[in-house]
Amino acid sequence: MNKNKVIEKNRNIEGSKAGVIEALIQNFAFTKNQATAIAELRFYGLSKTDKQACLNEREELLSAISRI
Repeated sequence: MNKNKVIEKNRNIEGSKAGVIEALIQNFAFTKNQATAIAELRFYGLSKTDKQACLNEREELLSAISRI
């Protein structure tokens, strides 16, 4: 199993941890317990949805800073 493929797939999944778990089961034939453990790893926070939330917050902060 190539961990980079798992990480890349995880980053491109939109939605909740449950969505990540389901995608890992379907795409890599992990058991539910394995997929849950992977989804709870630190890189879960790098999902596409979380990344977009961070980018949005960054833009808001930059805008607030520019007004100061």
